[in-house]
Amino acid sequence: MTDLERAFRTLMEAAGPLPAERVAAWEAAGRVAAEDVLAPRDVPGFRRVMMDGFACRSADVAAASPGRPVALRLTGDVAAGQVPAGGPGEGEAWSVGTGAVLPGGADAVVPLERVRREGDRVLVDRPVPPGRNVAALDEDIRRGERLATAGEPISPAAAAALVAAGIPAVPVIRRPRVLILATGDELVDLRERGDGRAGAASGTGPGRVYNSNAAALAAEFRNLGVECTLGGIVPDDTVALRTAFRQALAAGADVIVTTGGVSVGPRDRVARTWLELGARRFLGRLDVKPGGPFFAGRWGDTWVIGLSGTPASCLATYHVLVRPFLLRLAGRRPGGPPVVPPALATPLPNPADPP
Repeated sequence: MTDLERAFRTLMEAAGPLPAERVAAWEAAGRVAAEDVLAPRDVPGFRRVMMDGFACRSADVAAASPGRPVALRLTGDVAAGQVPAGGPGEGEAWSVGTGAVLPGGADAVVPLERVRREGDRVLVDRPVPPGRNVAALDEDIRRGERLATAGEPISPAAAAALVAAGIPAVPVIRRPRVLILATGDELVDLRERGDGRAGAASGTGPGRVYNSNAAALAAEFRNLGVECTLGGIVPDDTVALRTAFRQALAAGADVIVTTGGVSVGPRDRVARTWLELGARRFLGRLDVKPGGPFFAGRWGDTWVIGLSGTPASCLATYHVLVRPFLLRLAGRRPGGPPVVPPALATPLPNPADPP
């Protein structure tokens, strides 16, 4: 048996990030950057008006006060998306909208609510310093600024920054493709009844259980951002297992995850079947409870993982080994095994112990 820390180390050292692919920047949120991405330009790239108001020369209103407002003559206007032709001269102002390019000659914007308009003039009753209500060329993004970091997920805000910087596509680690196969003669698919109809609310019958492990793992994989395919239920039969495994390999998954059939009973044939097909074993039974029954191997470029059929055991091993392993394939940094030594206040009974 292999202890948990050694098993974790073995998987992390054997696995590496999947190849990179390019995706559109607006679809990159949640993906892991394959390399650092730097901004190719300043954003907005022009001096941008931050408030509706009037662009002027700050020197013209330096002496303005409520008792002696300065009158500026309106000589032009510019809205967002327009390119101003010219700008205010001495003693002049332009009407400007939020997001507009600051007209040439102006160095500040007086907010609309801070002036009084009289015909073709505006009265300014307080000074405005240079640069007031004007965004710099690199206010949002500076040229050369790192917008995505290799090995880190791209956040929604970072994806927006990539688009704002005019980057159409970015290199990301390809999402792992996982195929789930549940093994066991006792399993029933809730999605189909014996008569082919969905439902089966009447129950499974004696000795049968619904295939809940596959449902739990599929949900975990989706939450992890992994592409997941449900491969169905395979009986505890060597020929059926061999056929199902070959079909799964042909499907092109990066990882095939099975549930059940990895313990030491006479009908636990998953690991043996993989080895007969030529898989290389990396790990077998673990020195841990729950979660001891386990198999990890590789067939060509495909990883094969065998989890216990017992739900608690299946999910325990998933969280401490398989989840970090998938994060590693996805280019993430999973850290160490997520284990915290517990301290029990009272004995924890084991239903398997004799009375």
